[in-house]
Amino acid sequence: MTNSKTCARCGEEFDASEWYPTAARHDGESVELFVFCSPECRDAWEAADGTD
Repeated sequence: MTNSKTCARCGEEFDASEWYPTAARHDGESVELFVFCSPECRDAWEAADGTD
């Protein structure tokens, strides 16, 4: 899992006790969870095919 206090796209720190959008990537053997500071950051990350 990425750092749950830092946005997986922009790196902004946020209060992890609040709800934030997430995305997951499954490679057939494991699952990686990504946490974002906003729906816009999640959408931009997904638009970049999860590589941003």
